[in-house]
Amino acid sequence: MSAADLDEEESELKVETVDTSKPDTGYYEFKKFGDGILTIGCLGQPNVGKSSLINAIMGKKVLHQ
Repeated sequence: MSAADLDEEESELKVETVDTSKPDTGYYEFKKFGDGILTIGCLGQPNVGKSSLINAIMGKKVLHQ
């Protein structure tokens, strides 16, 4: 890579600064079950039955292994 290529790459870099002195106090109103979609997360070790638990709660096979 030549020096001209490096100068061109550096000129394309964008730097964004974020003011962290003030905490984010913005408010976002969460709409429950928007569009009829519910998302559930389940964390755990492999092969402990996470998919089976979600399928049992739903009463049908919704997750595939």
